[in-house]
Amino acid sequence: EFLTIDGEEQESDYSNCYCSCNNNSCSCACDNVASVDDTYIDVRDEIFDDNQSAFDKITQQFQEHEGDLANCAEQLGFPLIVKPALEGSSIGISKADNYEQLVQAWTHAAQYKCDVYDERWIKGCEYTVGLLQGEALPVIRLETPHSFYDFEAKYLAETTKYHCPAGLNEQDEQGLRKLAVQAAEALGVKGWARVDVFIDEQGQYQLIEIN
Repeated sequence: EFLTIDGEEQESDYSNCYCSCNNNSCSCACDNVASVDDTYIDVRDEIFDDNQSAFDKITQQFQEHEGDLANCAEQLGFPLIVKPALEGSSIGISKADNYEQLVQAWTHAAQYKCDVYDERWIKGCEYTVGLLQGEALPVIRLETPHSFYDFEAKYLAETTKYHCPAGLNEQDEQGLRKLAVQAAEALGVKGWARVDVFIDEQGQYQLIEIN
């Protein structure tokens, strides 16, 4: 069973489709799901409620208008990562090191006709954890010379590296696997999933998203 759709319509309040395959045949069904931008903050809070000593939350701020930018900058500080809420595959994402770049990043993200949000820039290493039937697979560490794991790094660049084993100690290996399972359970995800997470410079786990 796996999620077959990604992108704007699938990360809003449209239907997501799942397929189950046996031998040479597959059957698919689609279900309406809750809007991601309406639910993901509450879900993230649920995941972290009992784990504050181990996990940290990314500080974020939604922008509805360009006039919100000054408040975002004051609340979060620089650098920031700016994202259109309903896009996938790092489409429309930019890093902003100052206010001028923040305005440019907001203008770029706003063209995707959805909410735009900022997140505090995380310094650290990025990892991804696959899930299969509720069980976490070995952690994979992502490495790219780009400023972040953007669309080009994901799909076009030949310099991106994926390390498995990830080079973590046993505590962090198991900690990220546990976090991935908790994220999937909080969202009601079944079958197959992939959870993206950072370990920041303070050693805190920073949940990014689940696919």
